[in-house]
Amino acid sequence: MNLPVELRKRVDEHINAVQQQTELPTAEQRKLLQALETHIHKSLEARSEEKPNLEALEAVIAKMDPPESYGSPPLIAPPNHPSLSSGRKILFISIIAILSLLFMAIWLADPFSSHWMEETSPPAQAIP
Repeated sequence: MNLPVELRKRVDEHINAVQQQTELPTAEQRKLLQALETHIHKSLEARSEEKPNLEALEAVIAKMDPPESYGSPPLIAPPNHPSLSSGRKILFISIIAILSLLFMAIWLADPFSSHWMEETSPPAQAIP
């Protein structure tokens, strides 16, 4: 999308403000800034049916995160891996222990379990 000089200058101002706030490696920063610029252009195209104007551009930028939000906190939140509380860990281990004991009790209670691999001799035939 070819923007008039006035609009292009405003887009560049916003992109430069974001760039000054980011502390990302160069390649990641470049991708971020390109994505922001693409977002601005697509939003502007969708918003204005005729020629894009400064009011429409300001409305698009106003809906975006401010440049300060791209500062020192990481852009990607750390993974949310909630760890089990100590009470839940004890409960989990207790359940595993109980299930193991139940399995062993059932296995030992089965009268055929200890002889299942032994060979059985054929029944003796009666002599007439």
